[in-house]
Amino acid sequence: MSANIKASTDGTQAIIGVGGVDQMTVSNTGVVTANSFVGAISNTNVTATGSTTARTLANRFADVANVLDFGADPTGAVDSSTEFQNALNLIQSKPNGGTLLIPPGTYKVNQQLNYSNNNLSILGFGKGVSKIIKTVSDPTGNIFNYTTSTLKILIVKDLQFQVTGNPGNAGTAINATWPVGLGASTCCHIANLDFGYFNGSGANNRFLNCLKLKGAAETSITNFSSQFVDSLDTTHIRLDCYNNGPAYGVLMQHIFINGGKYGIHQTGWMEMLIMQSGEIVGQEICILCDSSASLIPSVPPGRNPVLNVESLHLNGKEWGLKIIQWDAVMLRNLQLYHGVGGGTDVNGGNISIQKSRILSVIGCTFDSPLALPIEDFGLSLKECNEFIIATNIFRKNTRTSLYIEDCYQGKITSNNFLPDPNTNYGIYVQNNISPTTFNKIRITDNSFVHYVYGIFIQSAPSDFDVLNNNFDDIAGVPILLGSPVNIGQQISIQGNKALAWQRKTLTDNSATPSVSGAQEGLCNLQNTNPTTITNFTDGYPCQELDIRASNGNTTIQNNANIILQGGVNFTMVSGNILFLKKTDSGSNNWYETGRLT
Repeated sequence: MSANIKASTDGTQAIIGVGGVDQMTVSNTGVVTANSFVGAISNTNVTATGSTTARTLANRFADVANVLDFGADPTGAVDSSTEFQNALNLIQSKPNGGTLLIPPGTYKVNQQLNYSNNNLSILGFGKGVSKIIKTVSDPTGNIFNYTTSTLKILIVKDLQFQVTGNPGNAGTAINATWPVGLGASTCCHIANLDFGYFNGSGANNRFLNCLKLKGAAETSITNFSSQFVDSLDTTHIRLDCYNNGPAYGVLMQHIFINGGKYGIHQTGWMEMLIMQSGEIVGQEICILCDSSASLIPSVPPGRNPVLNVESLHLNGKEWGLKIIQWDAVMLRNLQLYHGVGGGTDVNGGNISIQKSRILSVIGCTFDSPLALPIEDFGLSLKECNEFIIATNIFRKNTRTSLYIEDCYQGKITSNNFLPDPNTNYGIYVQNNISPTTFNKIRITDNSFVHYVYGIFIQSAPSDFDVLNNNFDDIAGVPILLGSPVNIGQQISIQGNKALAWQRKTLTDNSATPSVSGAQEGLCNLQNTNPTTITNFTDGYPCQELDIRASNGNTTIQNNANIILQGGVNFTMVSGNILFLKKTDSGSNNWYETGRLT
C-alpha cells in the first residue's frame, strides 16, 4: 500500500490518498477533514528516508513504549503509575525487551513499577525536561524496581527524580537486582540523572536511596547529581556486590552529591571501582568502600583488587573517604575537608584506610577549614602494608595529620605538613605488630611547620628511617621517640634539619645518663663535678650520638658498654665532641665512630 498527495481542483485543499482512496483533506487554512475509514492509515507502509524496507506506521510507533501513548499525565496532576506499568508490561512481553520513552513533562508516580527478566532502557529528554515526582511516604518501596534471574541489561538516562509535597521518606528511586554468578557480562548504564527534594519546607523530603544496584557488573554511572538537606539516612548511590565474583567493574564519572548519610556506599567483592571527577559534600561519610561485609554468608569476604579515586572534592562530617579491605588503592588529586559546621560534625577526618595494601596517596590536599571542637585526622592508616604517601599537602588537622598504626613496608616522602599552630602531631606512628625483616617504614624529605611534635614514634616497626626532613616552628620537639624500642630493631634518624635543634643536656654527674629524647642524637655534657661515664642508657639500636662537652669534668670510660678507638678512656675538655653509634645486636654496645678535639 502506498500514499499519495494531490491538490483539489480549486487549489484550496491538499488531498491525501492511500491505496487509491482519498483518506483526508487539509485546507489552506489548516483545517483537517478525515474520511470515516482514516484509521486504516496505521497500517500504511512507510519507507524512511535513506532506508530500504517499508514498515507500517503501527510497527514504527511500537519500536518504543511512549508513556503518553498509554495515557500518562505530563502535567503531574494525576498519578500515572498505572499507565507507566502498562507500558513496562508491553516491553517485558517482547522477546528482547525494549525502551520506555518518557517525553518532556512532569509525571507523578506514587506506586512501585515492577519489571523483571528482560532488557530495559528508560529514556527521558534530559534533566529538568522529563521529571518523575513522588508525593507519598514509602520507606520500603521503589519507583522503578528491576529484577532479573538471567543475563539482562538496564539503561537509565536523561531523567530527573523529585520528592515533593512533604511526604518524608519516599523509599528508593531506582532499585535493580541481578542474581549471583552472572559476572562480567551484566551491563548497567546510568547517565544524566538528577535527584532532589523540593517545596522549601520539605526539609525531610528525600529518597532513602537514589540509586541502588545489587550484583551489577560492568556498570557505568556518569553525570549523576543529587541533593538532600538534613536527611541523615539517605544513601545517594548504593552498590552491593556478591563475594563470589567472578568479576565486577564500575566506572563513575562527574558525580555531584550533597547531604545525606552516605554519598556512595559500596559493599562486597568488586574487581574494579573507579571514581573520577565531581564533588561529594555534607554526608556523614562521603564515600564508604567496604569489602569486609559479605552478602553471601558461606563466602568469606576478601580484599577487592582495584580502587581508583581521583579528582574529587570530598567534605564529610565524619570521613571524606573510608576504605576497608581493598588491594591496589590509588588516590590522586583529591581535595579533602573534614567538617561542615552546624554542630553535626564528629570525630573522624579526611581519609581512613584499614586492612588494605598496595596503596598510593599522591597529590592530595588534606584540610579542616573550620575551627571544629572535635579531633580529626588528615590520613589514617591501620593494618596496611606496601604504601607510598607522596607530594601531598596537610593543613589544619586538629589532632594528627598522618596517623599510622600497625602498618609496614611504606614510604612517606616529599609531603608538606603546613597546619595552623599547635596541631598535635605531623606524623604519629604506633606499631604493635611483631618485628620482622619486612617491616620497614621510611619517612624522608618532608617539610613540617607549626606542630607540637613533628614526628612522634610511639612504637616503631623493625626497620625505621627518618631522613632529610625539615622542621620549622615546632612548639615541642621535631622528632620524639615514645616507648623504648626493641633490641634488634634498626632505626636511623639522620640528615634532618630544624631552625632550632636543641641539644639534650644529660643528667648532671650521672655515670649512666639517659639519652632518650635527644634530637638527632645531639647531647651536651656539663657535669658540675668530675664524672666518669660508664654507659649511655635508653638508646635504641643503630642510634647515633653527637656528644659535646661544655667543660673538662667528664671522662668517657672504655669498657664493654662503650668501645672507644685505641681502647683507652677519653677525658673531654670544653668543645670536644665524641661520636658514638649503638650496635643493632643483643649486646647493646656503643662504639666510637669519630671525635673532634
